[in-house]
Amino acid sequence: MPVFGATRLERFFRLAAELDVDKDDLKRFSDFVERKLHDLLLIGQATASANLRDLVEPSAEQVNLFSLMEWAGLAIISIIGIAWLVVLWRRSARGDRVASPIPVAPSPSGAGR
Repeated sequence: MPVFGATRLERFFRLAAELDVDKDDLKRFSDFVERKLHDLLLIGQATASANLRDLVEPSAEQVNLFSLMEWAGLAIISIIGIAWLVVLWRRSARGDRVASPIPVAPSPSGAGR
């Protein structure tokens, strides 16, 4: 897998820790992280199979927390929408907010009539 943004990472390591890093180092690091993530996946699958839990189910607390956060988010969005509508309604009800028409001066010769 190619390493993207190698120059930015090189600059970051040089500034943050005064380390001199090249693309080969970043490639080895990327391969190392990939191998470790793959190992974690395999260990998690083996543990789940050994515990007869091939399907990971959320706990009751997690389900309740998710539901609470979902409803709270919907309530916040609804309150913002209602507040926005109230502001628009109040602005449209005010007469001083409406721009008055631009007066047109009559032409001196009466042309255009």
